[in-house]
Amino acid sequence: MARVRKNLLLNGLSGKVGSLVFRQVASETIVSARPAKRSKAARRSAREQARAARFTAAMAYGRQVLRDPAARALYARGITVGRKVSAYHVALSDYLRAPEIKALDLTAYRGREGDLLRVRATDNFEVCAVRLRLLTAGGEVLERGAAQVQGGDWWHYVAQTRQAGDAELVWVVEAHDRAGNVTTMTATWEPAIPAIVQQ
Repeated sequence: MARVRKNLLLNGLSGKVGSLVFRQVASETIVSARPAKRSKAARRSAREQARAARFTAAMAYGRQVLRDPAARALYARGITVGRKVSAYHVALSDYLRAPEIKALDLTAYRGREGDLLRVRATDNFEVCAVRLRLLTAGGEVLERGAAQVQGGDWWHYVAQTRQAGDAELVWVVEAHDRAGNVTTMTATWEPAIPAIVQQ
């Protein structure tokens, strides 16, 4: 940075000239080198960069779907008038939006083998799997398995083991979609308190 004094040619000058920047500070002319341009990626916040990277991955997934005739035909079922005009757009949307677990119904579960648990899970295209795990409060896995779709958004899981005692247990539910997104929900179960847990 340099200060210009008693130079009639540069006095009062401001702006960029070549690789120099002129500015006026307290009636003095200050000259400095023009700052290096930052790339668009460098100007983005970490959140914007993560969003851009996710969208790039979604486009790659959409192109991959187009190369697979079976996947292309599957996603073509989701074409709608307006926004989702091709299998590519349906796949792109599916990649960008994870499934949602709306509810875990534990009202019929009493800690016995054969008790029923109900899960309501949705997705903008398709929930392709719902899996459950039963854990102790300390994280030990007591059982795990896949729920079966029952129509609409509801999935049913039949408990495989009997739980003795009054200890608190934790159910972990995972909903999976075709694009590989996984949404997880946890719910604490106490024998004396049947519950419907909602997101």
